[in-house]
This record gives sequence, structure tokens and C-alpha cells, in this order.
Amino acid sequence: AYCLYRQNKLQEALDCLRLQEKNPSVLQLEAQIFYRLGKMDACTQSYDKLRKFKVDSSDVYVNIIAALIAAGRASEVQSMMDTLKVTANSRFEMAYNAACSMIEKKKYSDAEKLLLSAR
Repeated sequence: AYCLYRQNKLQEALDCLRLQEKNPSVLQLEAQIFYRLGKMDACTQSYDKLRKFKVDSSDVYVNIIAALIAAGRASEVQSMMDTLKVTANSRFEMAYNAACSMIEKKKYSDAEKLLLSAR
């Protein structure tokens, strides 16, 4: 499934994953495939399932926040960051994603500060 994903054969990769047990690795790849396919609701659902495994990965956290923003759920970003116990300045990617959520909420001054931090 991962090889198909890397080859951008996304539907084939997803079909392959459907036969697999839903463990953290499968759920993470599934979420990434849904993200690339633009299926943000399915993507965030996969990340919700992944969170139940209590995966402690800053890469996953960054992707969860990006998925929320892409799904049009920027209003949920701060709450999710609090739940995940991460801050906007924990990584440059997180600062960038948090800035995107601020832009979505028309808080441009806050977004600018976060973008400068990300840079």
C-alpha cells in the first residue's frame, strides 16, 4: 500500500489498505491517502481513529492540524492543539498550520506572527 501511495496510485493504495487490520500504521497511511485525494472528512475520521491508539508523534500531530484546516474546521484547531498538548511554536510546520487557521478566522496579525515564527 505504501509503495502504491508513493507512486501516487492512491485509489489502489486505499483498496490495498481496506484488507488490512486498522493499526496505527495503516490508519496513518489511510489518512495521508485521503488527504491527497481531497477527502478531508474521511481524512479527519482516520486521524480520530488513530488518536485512540495514543500515538505520540509530532509528525502525526502536524498532519492532524493540517487536515482540520483543509476540512474547513479551523475553529477546532486550538482545541485540538490543547488536546494533543502541542503549541504553535513546537515545530515550524505547526506554526505554519496554526497561522493558516488564524487566516481562516481572519486574525491576520496573529497569523503574521506565527508565519514569522515558522520562517
